[in-house]
Amino acid sequence: MRNLSIQYFLVFTVLGALTPFVPVFLASSRGMNAAEVGYVLSAASLAPILSPVIITFLADAALSARVLIGLACLTGGVCLAGMLGSGGFWPTLIFYCLFSLVYLPLTPVQDGFYFALSKHRAAAGLRTRPYHRIRVWGTVGFILPGVVLWALLQRESLDPWMLLVAMGFAGLALGNSFTLPVLLGEERGRKIAAKVEGGEESLAVETTGRPESTLPTVAALRVCLQKRLLIFFVAMFLTNVAAAMYYGFYPIYLKTTVGFGDSWLGVIADVGVVVEIFFMLAFGRMVAWLGLKRYLVMGVGCMTLRMLFLAVLPCPLVAVGTQLFHGVQVVSMHVAPPVYLDRHAQDHYRSSIQGLFSMVVIGLGRLGGNILGGQVAMVSLQGAFYVAAGLCVLATLLLAFYFREQEVGEAAPAGG
Repeated sequence: MRNLSIQYFLVFTVLGALTPFVPVFLASSRGMNAAEVGYVLSAASLAPILSPVIITFLADAALSARVLIGLACLTGGVCLAGMLGSGGFWPTLIFYCLFSLVYLPLTPVQDGFYFALSKHRAAAGLRTRPYHRIRVWGTVGFILPGVVLWALLQRESLDPWMLLVAMGFAGLALGNSFTLPVLLGEERGRKIAAKVEGGEESLAVETTGRPESTLPTVAALRVCLQKRLLIFFVAMFLTNVAAAMYYGFYPIYLKTTVGFGDSWLGVIADVGVVVEIFFMLAFGRMVAWLGLKRYLVMGVGCMTLRMLFLAVLPCPLVAVGTQLFHGVQVVSMHVAPPVYLDRHAQDHYRSSIQGLFSMVVIGLGRLGGNILGGQVAMVSLQGAFYVAAGLCVLATLLLAFYFREQEVGEAAPAGG
């Protein structure tokens, strides 16, 4: 579990070096207009549509998850190097799209890996940790590059340092992938080898997953077509469209509308990520107290307020102050869904159900949000936040009135 926490940390440092800066990098260093920025981000959004289902299928098909994670880190770093050595619209689009294709599926792969490893450790009598207490290390990792780049950008330019920092952390993530436990699939009646924390002892646990003739992805799809999961998917899709509009154009909004310099973009993003840590650590208790449904309604409702404040009051105080909503937004979109989906998963499609969600909700949501955001931002950056707020209102209504955490008579699951 310790090495998996480190892997989350390092994988998210790469994203922390890119996410707050890429839109401004495209606009300033590569000279693109808002529509072209939207097209590049949209092309990158094709990655979560295509690759998570394939990679999580491979993970469920008894291939080594640590090999998949290591290859993604290696290939992602190579793609960033290609992006560093190229210029212009098309080369930038191609290399960034390739990076996203191999790197973004790491999140559902790691999530599926965590849930499988946690189950086997519990069966073997070993200590496990709740998902949110492992995932929080990704949040901590996201903060570090913002601080590093703030120091560098006082004297240096965004290009090439953004890419160099991301490449360095990708190399560290590759190295740590070799320390992850070897986790073999259940369908073939294999064994799981896991180190006992703090010692050298190894424990082999016989797995007895029931034979399945259905492909993992097909089995996961059947579950996702249930009514309550469909409602959940639609609501989360709308929030991801809104989030893509926000992430794609908030950095440009900070620079052009509010007036912050490049070096402050990562620091401002880190303000929200620090708040996110507290929401991440409190997730289990808050869900146990409120229930998952109320938590999601609260999270998407706060996201609505965030978008409205940015649209109505474009000033430095509001631009930074709305980061206080970031924690509950991220946990609602990226922590609650994997936990909820795992409640509906069986061992033979535990990773695949996460991959389907990543494809349909996150991938298509980002694609639509980046295209829509680019077109609206060509007219008005604030208008993009108005549209995002409207989508969040629809998602909040769906969750409040149509989403059911469990069926009538079904026992409520533990809050985690």
